[in-house]
Order: sequence, then C-alpha cells, then structure tokens
Amino acid sequence: MPIFKHMIRLPRAGIAAFWLSLVLLACRSVPGSAPPPASLVFDHPQASDPDTVTLHFTLTVENNRDTAADLSLAGYKLILDGREPAEGSSLEPVLPIRLPPRQKAEIPLRLKLDLKKALPDTADTAGLVLTTHLDFAFGRKKMTVSPSAAAEFSPVRKPVFEIISIAVMQAELINTRFRVRIRISNLNPFPVNLSSFQFELYGAGRLWAEGTEKNTITVPAAGSAEKELFLKMNFIDMRRDLLDQVINMERIRYRFSGAVKITTARDYLPVYTGSFNLEGESEVIR
Repeated sequence: MPIFKHMIRLPRAGIAAFWLSLVLLACRSVPGSAPPPASLVFDHPQASDPDTVTLHFTLTVENNRDTAADLSLAGYKLILDGREPAEGSSLEPVLPIRLPPRQKAEIPLRLKLDLKKALPDTADTAGLVLTTHLDFAFGRKKMTVSPSAAAEFSPVRKPVFEIISIAVMQAELINTRFRVRIRISNLNPFPVNLSSFQFELYGAGRLWAEGTEKNTITVPAAGSAEKELFLKMNFIDMRRDLLDQVINMERIRYRFSGAVKITTARDYLPVYTGSFNLEGESEVIR
C-alpha cells in the first residue's frame, strides 16, 4: 500500500487560507512591530501684534504596545513659503510625557514665529509645513515617527506713517499751537481703522508739544489717508532762542512719536496698539 494513500487532499482555497493564518499568527508573535500612530492637525493662528504670530496645532498619538511609552520631541522641521527659515521660530510642546499601554493622547503644540526674522518679505498669505520628529521609547527600544501638517495664515502689516508738514498756527509768548499733517499708508489687502491717537512732538531734544485725537481714521486697502493733528506748545521752561526759532519759522529738527489703536479685518488679530516714531527735518510754515 503506498504511503501517501491516506493523506487528505486540501483544495487550493484551503491551502491559501492555511498559509494566511500562519502569516497572521507570525505577526501576532512579534508584538509592537507597527510604528505608533501619530497625526498633526493645524487648529488656528493667534497674535497680539503683527510682528509675532502663534500657530496652534494638535498632536494625536497612540501607544499601540502592551508596555508604557516615554514620548519626547527629537526635533522639528519648518518650511515657510517654500524655504526653511534659519531663525525666528520656536516650538513649545507639552513634552515629554509617559503614555500608558494601549492609550491615546491629544497634545497641544504652539509654533511661535517672529515674522521679522522668519518671514521678512511678507506676502498677503503665508503657507507652511510643520514636521515633528517624535521619539517613542519602550524601555531600551526606541522608535521615531514624523507626522506633518500644513497651515496657512494672512499676516497683518503695520501702517506706515509719514509727516507731510509742520505748521505754526498761532505763536504767542506763552503758548504756541502746531498743526502736524501726516500721511498713513496701509499695505494690507483690507482696510484698517485707526483711533485713540496719542502723540508728542520733540524738537532740539526736548518735548515741545503733545496732543490726542479720538476720531477714527479709515485707511483703505492698499491705499493711504491724510490727517491733521493739533498740538499745544508751552514755552515757559524753554530757552528764548528756541522760541525765536519757531516764531521766525526756521527749519527744525523734529521727532514725532506716539501710539494708536488699530482695528483690522483679521480674526486672529482684530485689534492691537501700534506705535510710530518719526525723525527728520522740516520747515515750519504758517
């Protein structure tokens, strides 16, 4: 009797299922062979002034092992408007953390950008890709995963102030009134409103006059507006030659500085306090 006479013949489909079960069993016998799942999602931007913006991300990680994992940030890579900035960025993670077995966690990340350094040529819209390098340590064994996320935001540009003229409206022995005419240029693709002006005029290194303006100035998108600001000057504590210089309408070396409330059309920076500091030489006219 042949030795193979009583062997059971399996159909081809049964043979395939048999080998598949062996493969699956082998995979189960090597725990933690798959990398830990991790994803990065952009949430929203936030800012208190146009020079610095904070981009908020959510990092979702999962420990797919039967042992606890120590999670830390090994580094990150930032591509901003198609290039990697040499400076001006920092990432603030809530790391390291210890992740229990078979547990998931959502971790907030904050990417801070100094736009004067990281994005000197500000466009209307800035796009970036953030890639984080995460180290999962399972005892002595370590694995690195690198989730990425894309983000986009619209930077806010500061208005540009320019003095057009300085005029003496009234010159007396005690008080002199000045009218300073300024031009405000808006570099943004949306209008901005300026209000609550506070300003000071310095000449010959001393405070000459100061004033306030509460009326709102609307500067159109990619346009400019002109405004007259009025100041009152007190000569009681000043030298006589300075009084003569102003009354005679000679040229003066000035510094005009102040602060202003600026309202924008951006949700992440709806309002902020801007400042200006202008220096130059002007002819004092009547």
